[in-house]
Amino acid sequence: MRKFSVILFVLCALGLLSAQTATRKAKTSNPWIGTWKLDVSQSKFPEGQTPKSETLHITAAGKNGTAYTFRGVDAKGKPINERYHSAGNGKEGSMMVGGKAAGKASYTLQDDNTVTGEGESPDGTKWTMKASLSDDHKTMTSDFHFTPAQGSEYDQTEVYKK
Repeated sequence: MRKFSVILFVLCALGLLSAQTATRKAKTSNPWIGTWKLDVSQSKFPEGQTPKSETLHITAAGKNGTAYTFRGVDAKGKPINERYHSAGNGKEGSMMVGGKAAGKASYTLQDDNTVTGEGESPDGTKWTMKASLSDDHKTMTSDFHFTPAQGSEYDQTEVYKK
């Protein structure tokens, strides 16, 4: 009987430890990291600029930097293939398209559910953005404001689902 009690105690302790580890891991996991697919029906793009598809894969988002890859098909049917990496929260990094520099950007994690960013394209277009996560962390909404070097300013909203 004593041997059974010891085994039961060990199993209960392991179960409790496992549950605590899983809870701690769930609390510390970063809700931004993962694969996000554009929901074209909920997004708002300027006339003629709505992409056919986009997938955003975020691998880092926080004080140690931001990193993502971005793939899809643009409104004209051409492939989209972008990479970004910065060394720290709020530090500028280069956006790369097809292995070539395609502008600079910086992103800052404001809180667990909000990121802000700003950047500039090689043509002089400047942009700002604010992205926020839904309470269940399954929807990301990114609101952009673009200021082209020439032409009118415009806004764009991108809604992604995890």
